[in-house]
Amino acid sequence: MEQQILKSLLNKEFYDSVRGGKCPTQVFTKDLRKIKETIDYAMEQFDRDLLLDEVKGLFFSKNPTLTTSQKHQYELIFGQINNSSVVGSDISDEVLSDMFRQFIGQEIANLGFQCVNGDITTMEPLRNLLENYQDDFTPTVKVNFVDNSVDNLLNSANTNTKYKFNINSLYKSVQGLDEGMLFVIGARSNVGKSSFHASLCAGANGWAHQNAKILVLCNEEKPERVATRYMTACTSMSLEQIKQNKQQAYRLYDSIKDNIKFVDATGRTMSWAESVIKKNKPDIVVLDIGSKFAEEGSFSNNHEALKANAIYARNIGKLYGCLVVYCTQLSAEAEDKVRLSQAMIEGSKTGLAGESDLMILIAKNRPLNDQTEDDGIRFLNVVKNKISGVHRIVNCEFDFNTGEYTS
Repeated sequence: MEQQILKSLLNKEFYDSVRGGKCPTQVFTKDLRKIKETIDYAMEQFDRDLLLDEVKGLFFSKNPTLTTSQKHQYELIFGQINNSSVVGSDISDEVLSDMFRQFIGQEIANLGFQCVNGDITTMEPLRNLLENYQDDFTPTVKVNFVDNSVDNLLNSANTNTKYKFNINSLYKSVQGLDEGMLFVIGARSNVGKSSFHASLCAGANGWAHQNAKILVLCNEEKPERVATRYMTACTSMSLEQIKQNKQQAYRLYDSIKDNIKFVDATGRTMSWAESVIKKNKPDIVVLDIGSKFAEEGSFSNNHEALKANAIYARNIGKLYGCLVVYCTQLSAEAEDKVRLSQAMIEGSKTGLAGESDLMILIAKNRPLNDQTEDDGIRFLNVVKNKISGVHRIVNCEFDFNTGEYTS
């Protein structure tokens, strides 16, 4: 690849783009360094595109003491450069950046050995090295500028979303969500978080019925239990009814089954989740529970760790073009309350909320007196909404047997 880089350096435009510290002679192997020096000299003298034969002639004229064996060796090298394929400037730039980083790394390592051996007693050589190359020690990036034409901006401002909500009362407030968004679902334990995303994904007219490919990563309950909720939501049948009417269940559930994949993610991190998402390319990813994917790190507190986790989840959605559904627990402050707020998220009062495009917190009625049975009413608190801007409480019915949420 070094021969191809040298060939690319014959082009003045590319040479100028990497001129100076970003392409020092030392990044090349010993036999190629003299050729790089010749190219540097020719560019300085002639300031134009160069022919390889011109560089070759200059090289031999400026190195008259080469032995016959050395001349033969360099003839072979020039032949290899001539026969090497031409690669695009973007590829050459990327490879050269890698070579440069390796060179800097080796220089730092050499200084480290000298320090250990007592050959140097101060950090001044390292400081000088970094100062000399700090402007050039940056990765090559390709920037795609946003189209800020009137038509494109008007189109991007369109609130028509890709994945529609299948709960009418919620649809009227939010309509739906798009790829690249972060959707947070929060609730206390046993209120119905998993059933809620199961109903949205697999229930009548849900996202799986809208041809979305859905990946559900489960790290709280067994994936089979979560998948069962999806099956009952899709069929609108309880488990007992499914046992009695298997053929009907097959027919209903098979229509979307292949659109949904479940994975046991117990003990896994967000970086692992990213690798699974990258490989499988889903349209929608459900993280149940999102906070349990948080990476271990040098965070001063749990709030900072969860904030970093939320940023990671949001970036995954943007990078891989998928909607990320992030389930989380609410603190004890939310117990027996109907009206909920962002501050009730367990371990993250603002970090998770700040990253989300839509946040819905689920509440249920407080049992009256000695009543222990759940009345089946759920309150969807839309506490963050960057899609339509509407913030309200949406009342729903929750079917315990099927896990469906309906208006």
